[in-house]
Amino acid sequence: AKGEFIAFLDSDDIWKKNKLHIQYNTMKKNNLLISHTSYDLFDENNSFLKKRLARKLDYFDLLKSCDIGLSTVMVKKDLILKHKLFPSLKTKEDYVLWLKISKSGIIFYGIKKVLTNWTDRKNSLSKSLIQKLKDGYKVYHVYEKLNFLESLFRLIILSINFLRKK
Repeated sequence: AKGEFIAFLDSDDIWKKNKLHIQYNTMKKNNLLISHTSYDLFDENNSFLKKRLARKLDYFDLLKSCDIGLSTVMVKKDLILKHKLFPSLKTKEDYVLWLKISKSGIIFYGIKKVLTNWTDRKNSLSKSLIQKLKDGYKVYHVYEKLNFLESLFRLIILSINFLRKK
């Protein structure tokens, strides 16, 4: 990337027409390093399921629940270069990066406006419960370097919060 900021877009998600403009201007105006937006969740038949509202998140918020949709994120390129890219996991690779960034004291600014449509597909890799549990445990044990019991506890909290969002 040659620009000052990087934004992510999964192949099955859709940005609203003015997403980049609004997010960029918000970040410049408030001197932000990273932000995420609210998003609407749709099924693969394009039926609306629910709205997920963005909010300010720090490391301790993120340890409990990853409430950031990848396609809603815009980040200063220097921050990505400093913290490296995503690790090699089948799921939750973005979660590891968000934890790493927030652990350094950086707050994720939440833009309340819905600027992204996120698609929930039945056959996506993130639907595999076993894979999500394995990768969730790795997030805490391998990448956050928590002991076995703390990693298991964090995984249980993450799972409970995920079920609450359903």
